Amino acid sequence: MEKYFILFLILLSANSANSAPSIISATVASSVLTVAGSEFGERQDAPVYFANFDNETTGTLPTGQVTNQVKYGTVRANRTHSGSKSLEFNYDAVSGLETGEWERNAIDMGEAGVGSIYYSTWLYLDKTGTTDTSWQWKNFTATACADMYGCNVALNPFILFEPWVNGSFNWFNTGNPHVYKGAQVLAETFTAPPDLYLWGEWQRVEVYLQKSSPDATANGTVYLNRVGRGTVIIDDATVVTHASGDNNWRYFVLSHAIESATDGEVHLDVFMDDVYVDTSRARVEICDTDTWVARTHCEIQPSTAWAAGEITAAVNQGSFAGGATAYLYVIDADGVVNADGYQITLGETAPTNAVPRGTVPLGDMR
Repeated sequence: MEKYFILFLILLSANSANSAPSIISATVASSVLTVAGSEFGERQDAPVYFANFDNETTGTLPTGQVTNQVKYGTVRANRTHSGSKSLEFNYDAVSGLETGEWERNAIDMGEAGVGSIYYSTWLYLDKTGTTDTSWQWKNFTATACADMYGCNVALNPFILFEPWVNGSFNWFNTGNPHVYKGAQVLAETFTAPPDLYLWGEWQRVEVYLQKSSPDATANGTVYLNRVGRGTVIIDDATVVTHASGDNNWRYFVLSHAIESATDGEVHLDVFMDDVYVDTSRARVEICDTDTWVARTHCEIQPSTAWAAGEITAAVNQGSFAGGATAYLYVIDADGVVNADGYQITLGETAPTNAVPRGTVPLGDMR
């Protein structure tokens, strides 16, 4: 049986510093959170995509996702971060036979494409049965290409994350495959820590991408963070994403494939929950600590209307327990956030017109 939640709010305002967002009050009615304050900035009302999959049909491609592969990730009820369902990919490969397998799901950002993407997901990786000692997971990608991958990288730049795994199940990079690239001749790499992604536990990963100006200007942004796990992996605002031209990114790919099995079998099950994709970093979150810098667990509250002094959002308690104390944060489009949280208490009382957990498409709450 599904649970529905109300936030009981304690009227403690966050401190305001410089031009950071400042929260004055917050209320909840019928599963809608309203936050009043200042310096929230501007953005479109709702995210491009948010889904926790609970209202989706098991075994299907989720509503709002696209693919060009015979195999793709589907809605399943085998493992969840919260609720009853998640998105699941099942990759298998054997060296000397099928050394890789492609299952691709993407979010179509629109025919005109976009120049910036913010992405967040809860991620769980299961490697049970894997014996291979060197293989890679091609995961999230921003691409202008109609094939949702690389095509002509000079004319259709893309950013691809493709870290490798060794026999000790540590993550690493090789000299050739690149974690992100604007074009092959301008490829850049970063050092993947051995614990880049954890095995066998839920973790939240967030990414922000901003394309560079045309003609190899080094002012694009690539940001990769594991929420609550200390050091940010990539935070680079000098990336060349476009060697020539100014094409926007049409697709954001959640996962592509496993590749390059060398001496054994690879079995990788990828689970994603509470997937959020947008063109802006501006968002509302509830977290487990009273300061943003100390947070270890946060849940995005997908907005439904956004103005400089007031935001409404759908209540998304995620995996927070009923009755827990949490703290409210507003992040603006530049990534600036109120440093001190606005304290709230989470409840388990169902509103009379509770909205079931499920997909929140652009501009629609149902």
